[in-house]
Amino acid sequence: AGLNLVLLSVGLIAPFSVKESSVTCGMVYGTYLLPVVLLDRIERVDVFVNNNFFLLGTISIAITSSYFSQRLRFREFSSKYEVTLTNEKLKRLDEERSLLFSNLGDLISLSLDSETILRSVLKLIEENFRFGRAGCLRINRDRQTFEKPIAGAGAGDFKKRLEEFCSSLKDPSLVASFIDLSQPVLLAPGFAYPGPQSGRVMLERLGTRSLGVLPLKEGGQTSWLLLADYGNSTEKVPEDHFQSLSKLSQPVSAALEKARVFESEKRRTAQLLVVHQIARTISSKLDIEQLFESIYQQISQLIPSEYFLIALRRGSDRCLESHFEVMEGKRRIKASSFSAGTLEWHIVEQREPLLIKSDFRTAHEAITGKSPPAQAESWLGVPLTLGSDTLGVIVLQNFQHGRPYDDDDLFFLTTIADQAAGAISNARLYSQAQERATRLSVVNEVAREASLHLDTDRLFETINAQFKRIVGFVKSSMSIYYPESDVFSLVNVYAEGIPATFYKGMQVPASGTVMKIACETKKPYYSRSPEQFQHCHSNTLAKQGIQSAICIPIIADNVCIGTLNFGSPQKDGFAEGQIDLLVTVAHNLGTALKNAHLYSSLQQSYIELSNAQEQLVKSEKLRALGEMAAGVAHDFNNILCAILGRAQLLRQRVEQDPGILSQLEVIEKAAIDGAATVRRLQNFTRQRTDQVFKPVNLVEVINDTLSLTRTRWEDAAQQQGVHYSVSTEFDPVQHVAGEESELREVFTNIVLNALDAMPGGGSLHIHVGSRDDQVFASITDTGYGMTKEVQEKIFDPFFTTKGKAGNGLGMSVTYGIISRHKGQIQVQSEIGKGSTITVIMPANADLSGQEAPSTDASPPPRKKGRFLIIDDEAQIRDMLAEMLSAQGHEVFTASGGQQGLQVFKDQLPDLVVTDLGMPGVSGLDVANAVKAANSRIPVILMTGWGMTLAEEEVRKNGVDFIISKPFQLPEMERILNQILVPQPVGADPKRRFHRH
Repeated sequence: AGLNLVLLSVGLIAPFSVKESSVTCGMVYGTYLLPVVLLDRIERVDVFVNNNFFLLGTISIAITSSYFSQRLRFREFSSKYEVTLTNEKLKRLDEERSLLFSNLGDLISLSLDSETILRSVLKLIEENFRFGRAGCLRINRDRQTFEKPIAGAGAGDFKKRLEEFCSSLKDPSLVASFIDLSQPVLLAPGFAYPGPQSGRVMLERLGTRSLGVLPLKEGGQTSWLLLADYGNSTEKVPEDHFQSLSKLSQPVSAALEKARVFESEKRRTAQLLVVHQIARTISSKLDIEQLFESIYQQISQLIPSEYFLIALRRGSDRCLESHFEVMEGKRRIKASSFSAGTLEWHIVEQREPLLIKSDFRTAHEAITGKSPPAQAESWLGVPLTLGSDTLGVIVLQNFQHGRPYDDDDLFFLTTIADQAAGAISNARLYSQAQERATRLSVVNEVAREASLHLDTDRLFETINAQFKRIVGFVKSSMSIYYPESDVFSLVNVYAEGIPATFYKGMQVPASGTVMKIACETKKPYYSRSPEQFQHCHSNTLAKQGIQSAICIPIIADNVCIGTLNFGSPQKDGFAEGQIDLLVTVAHNLGTALKNAHLYSSLQQSYIELSNAQEQLVKSEKLRALGEMAAGVAHDFNNILCAILGRAQLLRQRVEQDPGILSQLEVIEKAAIDGAATVRRLQNFTRQRTDQVFKPVNLVEVINDTLSLTRTRWEDAAQQQGVHYSVSTEFDPVQHVAGEESELREVFTNIVLNALDAMPGGGSLHIHVGSRDDQVFASITDTGYGMTKEVQEKIFDPFFTTKGKAGNGLGMSVTYGIISRHKGQIQVQSEIGKGSTITVIMPANADLSGQEAPSTDASPPPRKKGRFLIIDDEAQIRDMLAEMLSAQGHEVFTASGGQQGLQVFKDQLPDLVVTDLGMPGVSGLDVANAVKAANSRIPVILMTGWGMTLAEEEVRKNGVDFIISKPFQLPEMERILNQILVPQPVGADPKRRFHRH
């Protein structure tokens, strides 16, 4: 009731022990009641009397009045303080805003690049508004997508979230709600979203609770969204904070518009400059490849593209062929073609440019009715028109990166295409003129080469070199047709970067080949693709990368004599004009090849004649040397015969004195060695007729030779640190007629000479093969080689290049052995490249009629007889008479043929031993006279000429035995004992003829 009240109450009194009392006084002021409690522990209750209560109430009123007075003063002070703080805060905020906009203005004024401006704004927002994250998204109105996310430096993973948000947002309707956004909005609980779902989806995808979205405009349309992330705080976003942030939208938009205008003007200026440069450049370019490169480089400066194409119309065909194609900065070599049903051909037909900014698949299907071969983000194509003609198209594409093309790009490219069309037309005319000149040059060069040179190899090289100037081929060949065997022989083959499946000299059956078709029709056969290949090697060509091939008949005197064949790595790789050129050259080539064939035949005949003449000269030279050697050998044999015979007689008589026996052995051995040397000299005469040839396998002889010489080319070489590589190549061959040991000696001599020519090591290759009715063995080394002079003297006796290490008889003996075997030796050598020695022998020689002489293991028992010895050499005659007399025979001697026949008539001996070469009456004359008198008397013919007498000749003259000087006494004794054995009546006289 507004009165001061004093309330007295008795508090709790503790029972039994302690009595307590309390006094409570209420302080009342207006409508406020403030209780005051005073406690006192006393034992007397009567302390609180009325006066005390009254005093306490008075004090309470005073306290209450003072309290509320101070409280009013405090509230007044607090209110004034809060106003002061608010004013200070607003002042500071204004200053910060002023500083922010001042800094923002400075940064914006320093840059005219939109992305640089946005990054500067994001940096200011992070520093002044202290947001955790801030970023920007560009709006693509054509595609209705977000792209080009930009995040502040302190945004952490915010950029990654923005990128994921852009790539995962597939629904265009979610983007559409932001496209027309004109005012800043706050995406947070309690605030309206710009669309039913878009704001919520953005918060969820970016992982935040509240997000400030500021639309930034260019050209009056929202082009960017500035996003300020307030984080996941549950506190309410300050309104003034958001309002301050919202005020950035207008100045930033103005800066972006300024940058856009600047960039647009910059692009337009650059386009005008490029147009001017292209106009100046292409007017000076007549090389079409350089022109294409220049156009590409100039356009790429202003419109970067992942794909660039210049395709031109191919003649009157409804097809475009790419002439310049670049994919991701790399030139594509493989040409592409574009026909009906492609965007490129659509531009040619409509003669109008085409710009596809987005939804490429839908646009492609709407125009062509087909799905595109590759997805593009944007596509731009313009026609190359010149008057009423459409030359081709220029096409730009971006697949994943790069900005979408716009109308400015379309205008710029159309302007460039108008100028490029005229330049391309001029360049094509120039190229065609050059091509015609080149074709004439090719025809002239081939014709000139054909008239100057008749060598087919050189002619083929010229054709390849000249055709390479105008035709892109990687495989070529020239074949000659042989109608008698119906085969084509590849006389020349060329392959560039592919396996040489076909080779020079290859015989190709004509049946079923395009070469045969071309020859029969006398027209070119053109296979435009592998599907049109119609011969047995089509799979091989396709595997080698040949995509098209052409076969040109070579005509001479209205007869096809062969073909020219070319393969290209491209389908339809030969143009019509190129084919006409090939046909022209092939017709001119017919006469040249015919002349070349005649020239080749004439040259071969000349080579054979030269070889025959050379062989004849060599034979005559060797024959003269042989005759001289034979005469020398005859005289030496007579001398050695006397020496050897006397030495052996003395050995028989002197049996007690070892010294004399030793000296006689030395004499005997020297005589035998001398006889062997003379026999080797006689072998050089190649007139030995006492050999009986047998079938010999030349491969086995070579293997034996390598085994015999292995210590030289393997063991000894390894000890000296020298390496020889020995290889063999054995074809199936027939046997030859010969003496295996002599042939082994031949190849041993050749192999050793080859090794001598390679003292530091090298390669030795032996090839055994056959051609026609002959077997050949060629030994090739990689040694020093021989000069022409050495080759001419290689078979001369006593000629050597080894100094004291050689005697000069090895190759001369080899030549003699091969000549006796009716063979030949050919020498090919070049200084520094090695030598090839080829031994050629007849195969399947007739071995009939040859019989080995009969040699009895043990001579029959000795029988005494009456012998007549005829020899003009007294030493030999006396020595032989003395030997026979010592054995108990009765011996008659004569110094010549005439005297010998007289003694024969007078004494009628049992056996006649006569020398061959005697003045007047020869040994053969004596044998004839003896047989005429008594055919059963044996005749032994002694000769120092070696075994050079023909068997048939001496047999017809009545000779039963031939013994070569010098002979040893035991040999003569064995022959005499054999002769003295009685022959059965009617025995074949041929069986009695023997050589020793």
